[in-house]
Amino acid sequence: MNYKKILNNEKFIIISLFLFAFLLRIIFKNAGLFHFDSYADARTVEQIFERGSMQYSYAYGAPTAMILTFLFFMIDKLIFGATQAENTYFFVNFLTAALSVALIYIIAKKITRNTFVGIVSALIFAVNPVFLAVTTYPKTHSISIFFALLGGLLLLKAADKNSLKLLILSGLSFGLNIGTRPDGVLYLIPFILLYIDPKIKNKALILKKDRLTLKKILTFIISVIIPPLILFLPWFLDKGIADFLRALNPQTELRLDRGESNLGTAFSNITTALTWLGIAFAALGSLYLYIKNRKLVLITLLLWFALFFFSLGLTLPENTSYARFFIPTMIPLTILAATGLRAIYRKNKLITLLVILFLLGSTFAVAYPIISYRHEHSGTKDFAIYAEENTEENAVVMTNDLGFFIQYYGNRTIIIHPRTGNLNEIDEFMEELKEYVDQGIQIYSTEEGFGIDPGQGVLNAITQEYDIILIGESDNEWYGGSSLELKVYKEKLFKLVPKSQ
Repeated sequence: MNYKKILNNEKFIIISLFLFAFLLRIIFKNAGLFHFDSYADARTVEQIFERGSMQYSYAYGAPTAMILTFLFFMIDKLIFGATQAENTYFFVNFLTAALSVALIYIIAKKITRNTFVGIVSALIFAVNPVFLAVTTYPKTHSISIFFALLGGLLLLKAADKNSLKLLILSGLSFGLNIGTRPDGVLYLIPFILLYIDPKIKNKALILKKDRLTLKKILTFIISVIIPPLILFLPWFLDKGIADFLRALNPQTELRLDRGESNLGTAFSNITTALTWLGIAFAALGSLYLYIKNRKLVLITLLLWFALFFFSLGLTLPENTSYARFFIPTMIPLTILAATGLRAIYRKNKLITLLVILFLLGSTFAVAYPIISYRHEHSGTKDFAIYAEENTEENAVVMTNDLGFFIQYYGNRTIIIHPRTGNLNEIDEFMEELKEYVDQGIQIYSTEEGFGIDPGQGVLNAITQEYDIILIGESDNEWYGGSSLELKVYKEKLFKLVPKSQ
């Protein structure tokens, strides 16, 4: 066998990278729907089937992800009789994450004109601890990245082949990306820059005018607009555009006050994910591209990083600069790091390969304690099962976000107390509790169920009428900002017993 020929085979490389990324996520698959957004998305897919109409998930709705998962869910339902979308959503995320890794290889190779850079870029991104952690359970990140990179590749291909068809497909793919995560619109800028391919000669800006005809510009713009317009049209018609715009506001989504800047936290998360060694090679790669007069590639990658880094770092609410939001910034840095490794590979192949193995091992080591633990324990699911085992079948559980998991996995009815501090609302809630007591239904509460209680109005009202008895506690994990660390804690379960009893 000619091993060198096999290793240089484009299909073999792409398939190998895809399988590596896909199997890695299967091996470390999370034990459940760990994140609230994951639950909300899976439940939305099920509701599309139940109600026979378009449904939107949490915050901005992510309709592209919902429809894509729904299509696979219907296949799963027809072939295997699936009743829940949980496993389907896992599969869609594993699939799009692995395809994204393969696309990074193709794009990095194309823009740097180097196979080595393409392979190393894909490998580094495949084991990026943030990307790996948030693609071992279902989220919209991998779906967004897949459509963005596919749109970018198609745009570059459209430029090469002067193809209007590829230009349309590129626009549609970018539009589907925006329909997954609206900040995906920023991916358009670096790829459009590569498509335009501007050059400066004799202090004059030279553009390839055949790529910028009015027909092509309008065709591309319309192609980008059509998918989100169609996907969000039911929302516009039902609730209005103003309601949609409110959902896009991070303050609405995260329910926190806006901070001045999260750039420091964001950069810290990026360096933890890529390690300082990776950052150093990204700097070397930037220098290498500058020396080799590959300034357009360098500017594009730095612009790609800056667009996401500053737009998210300066607009996300305070203390919510979660590492997962900045995955798009790590893609260009990964390509730059691979370029830096290419620079020393030409000098000493053996040392470079050892450095690559060390870098891959270092980044994977950041993720391993997290993904290995969550492969065995999904805190929100584990506690939901604990609540099921320690409550009656017809019991109600007072809770907050954790309650959705108790509903999904624990098959218990949940109630959520008023969060406004309004006394009339609290009185109505107390009447609701009394009705359960009159029907002989047992009332329980999680510890977090007493949270978000201005002035402790709900707690005071409950303690006047009920004894709060500790049933026990079980491991849980807070999913917010947990991309780079485990946030395991003990969640308590209480029983509310009327004082009259």
